[in-house]
Amino acid sequence: MKRGRLVVVDGGEGSGKSTLLDLAGNKFSPDKAMFTREPGGSPFAEDIRSMIFSERGKEANALTHAGLFWAARADHLAKVVRPALERGMHVISDRMDSSTFAYQIRGEENPRLASIFNQMREVYMEGIHPFYILLDIDPSVGLGRKRGETGTNYFDERELSFHGRVRDGLLEFVSLHPHRVIDASRPLKIVAKEFFGVLDIILAWGTPPK
Repeated sequence: MKRGRLVVVDGGEGSGKSTLLDLAGNKFSPDKAMFTREPGGSPFAEDIRSMIFSERGKEANALTHAGLFWAARADHLAKVVRPALERGMHVISDRMDSSTFAYQIRGEENPRLASIFNQMREVYMEGIHPFYILLDIDPSVGLGRKRGETGTNYFDERELSFHGRVRDGLLEFVSLHPHRVIDASRPLKIVAKEFFGVLDIILAWGTPPK
């Protein structure tokens, strides 16, 4: 049995990530791909997610958040992702370690966390090699799209400079791993066509061209 592939879909606020993942969920049958998210994805990780995005969680610093994200990820990988990959199921995740690097390290300007991040990644993600699809968008454009939407969190409300650093962090992170960057500032129909083209190639065990 072939091992499944893990695809991480990431992007800044207003990149259309949630919309595209909803479309993907309708496109791929449950026996073709499993959809999950971070933080969360397993019962215990979802409890941690609730803690992170609570009013009390809002007051925690970047070091605490980084620890919580990795705790949730450890359970998610052990309980959901690894078992699915081992039985040949493809897994598509809404965010993963790319977001932790971009938000808690680059966004919060905590470069000293980078070495800890790399150590945690080596331990918890041993043998797991995601392909990253980054939906890239200028933060001023993305935040403009988000204005007035419901379901936002306190990260969405941060200053524009924070989101600029997050964008830089996402681009920096994926450059070190197998990835495709998609210009998400274009109309949804065009972005979706490229997004699904890349997904189809990956899930067919191919590697999309740069």
